[in-house]
Amino acid sequence: MKFIKSSLSFRVITQIEDLEVYSEEWNQINAELPHQNPLMSYEWIVTFLEGLSNNNHEWSVVVVTCNGNLVAVLPLVISTATKFGFRIQQLELPFNDQTMSVDILIKKDLESLVFNPLIKFVFNTYPKTQVILLRRVDQRSNLMGIYKSFLFTCVDYCEDGASLEIPENYSEFRCSLGKNFKSNLNKAHNKIKKIGGATFIDGRASGMTPHEMLNLVADMEDTGWKGRACTSIKSSSVDYDFYEKLVIRLNETNNLYFHFLEVDGEIVAGNLGVLHGKKVLLWKLAYNESCKKYSPGGVLLEYLIQKHAGDNDINTVDLMTNESWYNNWNMNWRPFQTIYLFKPGLLGLYLYCLTFIKILAKKIFKK
Repeated sequence: MKFIKSSLSFRVITQIEDLEVYSEEWNQINAELPHQNPLMSYEWIVTFLEGLSNNNHEWSVVVVTCNGNLVAVLPLVISTATKFGFRIQQLELPFNDQTMSVDILIKKDLESLVFNPLIKFVFNTYPKTQVILLRRVDQRSNLMGIYKSFLFTCVDYCEDGASLEIPENYSEFRCSLGKNFKSNLNKAHNKIKKIGGATFIDGRASGMTPHEMLNLVADMEDTGWKGRACTSIKSSSVDYDFYEKLVIRLNETNNLYFHFLEVDGEIVAGNLGVLHGKKVLLWKLAYNESCKKYSPGGVLLEYLIQKHAGDNDINTVDLMTNESWYNNWNMNWRPFQTIYLFKPGLLGLYLYCLTFIKILAKKIFKK
């Protein structure tokens, strides 16, 4: 595709049905990016935006095309915030407990040509806006260097997120795990064998509907500590509605990968997994607390790794979040950052300077 800046075309979309025409190209751009993030897929973002529409939150999606081809997508939530004494309008990329890491989508190798015109267009379209906020952006983003070179940018470290490369040889991988952890896994397997053994169930071949599989995971989660803490999917009708729509969409595109652990004829653990290329994101793990002595979550993950070891189907298990037990599996870690893009101008400069000082002070305090 021959690229000429003057041939860029910008469109602001505020209706869900107007996004569908871009779905295929949207997902193709996302598939080619280095951070391989299924939360940035058309299916995930549209489901998120539907939830905003149902709750009367204002949003828009800026799409950029060149000679009729999609080259960038920027979903925005329009909000207000008080920063350093000023009540300002800010634009946020999608973010909540279910959608934790969304980036600007720009076609690979066109980043430096599209980014500045796109940001300029956004600030011109929303003249009251003083900052574009991106939360928890993967350090591997193809735009990270571009963000840092923008005139008024602040980058604030959030936390690390974990992933695991599927080994070629499962036996060698298991031998590399810590002695105590292997011992605990062995004890769990021995207990399971005494009551009839365990079976790994691939939801794609189970005959269950997406709705049935979602409810299996959601019910186990709701009867456990998350239910008692009111943080389970079923504790919130909004969250449940989000996942109910999401799993249907992901199933239609063959990106849904529920998997379960069955012990003595009963499903005792389940994962809502999302496929993205050769990666599976483990997004919702739930287990039956009455079977906790069998380490159902750990055994399920072990079976998943073992199933795909050495094949050409899945080569990465991503968890994206940060939990101490991930270290038992010798996982890899990468940082996630919060990005502030301030509008060039006096107020933007003021907000940028104070935000920069605040982030710097936090780093010094931590040291």
